[in-house]
Amino acid sequence: MNQLLPTAEIAPDLNQQDIDNIKQRFFAISEERLARTRFGLNDRQQIVLDTLPALFHYNHPALPGYVSQKTPSGLSGFNISNRNKLAIKRLASNFEFPQSNAENAIYSIFIMGSVGSIAHGNRSDLDVWICHNPDLDSESKRLLEHKCERISRWAEAFEAEVHCFVMNSEEFRQGKIAQLDDESSGSSQHYLLLDEFYRSGIWLGGRIPLWWLVPPHCENQYEHFAKSLLDSKLVASDEVIDFGSVAKMPINEFVGAGIWQLYKGIDSPYKSVLKLLLLETYASTYPNIKSLSVEFKERVYGDEFDLNQIDAYLCLYRRIELYLKGRKERKRLELVRRSFYFLVDCPLTQQSSPLGWQWRLLQEIVHEWGWQHRQLTRLDARATWKAAQTTLEKQNLVQELTRSYRFVSDFGARQSDENAIDQSELRTLGRKLNAAFDRRAGKIEFINPDISLDIKERVLLFKKTELNQSSGFWQVYGLPKKESNPTINLLLKQSHSLSELLCWCYLNGIYDLDTDIIVRDDTVSEGYVKQFLSSIGACIVTPPVKPKHDEFLRTPHIKQVLVFTNLAGHVDVKDSKSNADPNDTRDAFSYGSQQKNLVSSIELIVINSWNEVVCQSFSENCVQQIAVRYLQLFYSQPTQEFPEIIVFSPRSPHSNCVSERMRELFRDLNSELTRQTHSPTESGLRYVFKVAKKYHLLRSFPNKPHVDQFDSQEALLAALQRPQSRSSILALDRYALNHHPLKLVIDNAQQRGIKVFVLPLALHRARVFIVDCNQSLIQLQFPFGHLDNLLHSLKQFIQNVLHKQPILNSDDPKADECPILFYRLKQEHGQWLDCETIELSKRASMFSDFEVKVIVEPINSKKLHYRLFCDQFEFSGDLPQQIAAVKQFILSHRKGDKNYPCYLSDIDISLCREQINNGGELFLSHYLRIKNDIEQKLNSTLLR
Repeated sequence: MNQLLPTAEIAPDLNQQDIDNIKQRFFAISEERLARTRFGLNDRQQIVLDTLPALFHYNHPALPGYVSQKTPSGLSGFNISNRNKLAIKRLASNFEFPQSNAENAIYSIFIMGSVGSIAHGNRSDLDVWICHNPDLDSESKRLLEHKCERISRWAEAFEAEVHCFVMNSEEFRQGKIAQLDDESSGSSQHYLLLDEFYRSGIWLGGRIPLWWLVPPHCENQYEHFAKSLLDSKLVASDEVIDFGSVAKMPINEFVGAGIWQLYKGIDSPYKSVLKLLLLETYASTYPNIKSLSVEFKERVYGDEFDLNQIDAYLCLYRRIELYLKGRKERKRLELVRRSFYFLVDCPLTQQSSPLGWQWRLLQEIVHEWGWQHRQLTRLDARATWKAAQTTLEKQNLVQELTRSYRFVSDFGARQSDENAIDQSELRTLGRKLNAAFDRRAGKIEFINPDISLDIKERVLLFKKTELNQSSGFWQVYGLPKKESNPTINLLLKQSHSLSELLCWCYLNGIYDLDTDIIVRDDTVSEGYVKQFLSSIGACIVTPPVKPKHDEFLRTPHIKQVLVFTNLAGHVDVKDSKSNADPNDTRDAFSYGSQQKNLVSSIELIVINSWNEVVCQSFSENCVQQIAVRYLQLFYSQPTQEFPEIIVFSPRSPHSNCVSERMRELFRDLNSELTRQTHSPTESGLRYVFKVAKKYHLLRSFPNKPHVDQFDSQEALLAALQRPQSRSSILALDRYALNHHPLKLVIDNAQQRGIKVFVLPLALHRARVFIVDCNQSLIQLQFPFGHLDNLLHSLKQFIQNVLHKQPILNSDDPKADECPILFYRLKQEHGQWLDCETIELSKRASMFSDFEVKVIVEPINSKKLHYRLFCDQFEFSGDLPQQIAAVKQFILSHRKGDKNYPCYLSDIDISLCREQINNGGELFLSHYLRIKNDIEQKLNSTLLR
């Protein structure tokens, strides 16, 4: 390196020679750092590095990244070097280099980060700042960004990971930074990013940072001194680019930067440990923060020209080391040293030939630490650490990351009420952290964030420990060989769910096809476990693909659902199939004449768009529980669109039957739920299904699933007849109530309006099912002489009720137009075949020769008084006396055949809410039941 003037010879009022001297110092450092960068790259990667300035200076179709003739180009003051030319010729041998490019739209190009430092290697990425003319219009910037994307993709073919950041220095000084994404920290760290840029950046061409030329002792007067340099013409404005000063780091940036580094720690924990601790050291010296970049500039302006001593990452480590030694935090310092050692990625116990500068420098540092060969051997074997050691290391890393983050965030909160980071970006980062670090029941934890290359075990032993008759837990051990005993130091993980352990082993790469499986439990076979693992492998890609940044801009949605049945063993069935209903051998929930449920357990695996994997096991009442869980998951979807569920059943005599039955359940539920969500009026679902010999009613009001169990059809029907306060879909499972008329009723009751289904019985009686606008079900029996009269009477009565209480709280926007529809149920040979529409006659309604009305009034909180009217005549006495009087009145006025029923035309119960429905709303069913009860009493005397 050239001999330069010491600081003492640089006066506060710099002259041109001083300025030139400082430039040469920074140029010399950049040149030597660039040489170190090239030393750490392979031949193909060097081509990428050597062509970068020329690719942005020239805009030619023969060169990588070309977009169009309008793409901004021309690197300010660029003189192509022989190395640049040679690299370009290797890509385009016939390319002719133009003499000049007058556009100069590109002000500067820098690379920054670990480049040129002890931590840089051929696996490191290249962060490139493409600094353009601030006057570029939006279309020109778009073309330049597109070119950057193409160059990044081209570099991948040369084994180089290049991230180009299109920078506007004026907007940067104003705090306007590129939006947050996977690589850009957005507004979360402005000054800290600039601090890193100034101390680690390598100049590749174009204008130089004005910051170089402002002496470190003038950093607090940066703007004034910079203006003086330009006004005095010591520095030409067209040879510098100004990103601003790092003298005053705002306190409210600490929180955003802490969150960003915590997020980056998901994939690069060792690097984030160092950067978060640097934040902590800065916070500890507030308000007298001296940034590493200012310290670096002091050394450049001084006599320090040993690249090792101004190494960006080594200086970062030294600052943290000094801080932790002062606090006597030995354990944290050891983790920091491990992090630094792993970042350098230069195993000292593995002979390097030839020995590079990084290897020699690291050896000196480790000698200072007093590390022994035994410790180094263990660390250098990190690539083969197994699950136990990897898990412990991750716990240490996460503990340190969260500790440092809490320190800087608490510090920021104490010092400032403001938050520098954009709130939407803060929310997005929070979501990413939640997906990575949040621990909740059943969620699979990924234990290997760039710690070990291979954590698979030769042998996995799954062992169940019973706590009592109803509970226990599973443990998984990693054994060196099959004969090994499962000692505590070989224990990898334990859980109440075997499927959770299996998923954890598979997704973390602890299991692969060469791993031997041992299961110590009488109920679970090794064959079933292997089938389970094989099924997971067929559906889930490992390692998981990292979600795109855009996925975290919205709440997570479910993208994949896997269901495994009978991991704990299949159900044995001994049943003759002769004379069996075919449905009995298709319905695995109620199979054969014994009506056995063939599903003994269900394992559910849900993967969402944030790549969170959650396992859940169901054993007792597993079908009922999975139905409830399905509804919960469906309603949790932002768009309430659900992916198709993949069902697996281990090979057994009835595995196909079980799998298909589960698929049918999910398909049918999805169909009904989709119908509900697309309906403007339906606010819930009631779904009837059967498991073994019991019936179940799955309910959601609103969107809160619950299941009720009933021992008989009668109990189920009673439950279905409870009035519904809001409109809901009522649906039957395809195998439920197949031999009951209710199957036809519910299947045909989906259209709008009030539906009346009639089933004529013997002795001039009719069974009537009524489904109102809220899909409430009412089942009654009525006598009739002529069916047409019965239906007319029901129609008039329902219309009178609706006029008094319009559609009874229906959510239907067209409630006032609610039609009343009539159907006749058809049965043949014991099978309910169909129902046909009944068109009521257009003649004047002759269904009753008298108009009978009832007014019901409360006597007290429990008793009611009934007032009967017949053709406007009111009768006195209690209810039996009034019925007897009405009977005599009717019979005395009838002629001919007097033995036919009489129907009530209207009822008023408006004052009886407390007595009838505990103060709640009154529904059509309340009116109909009182009507039916009084009519039965009246007609029992009329029809004798």
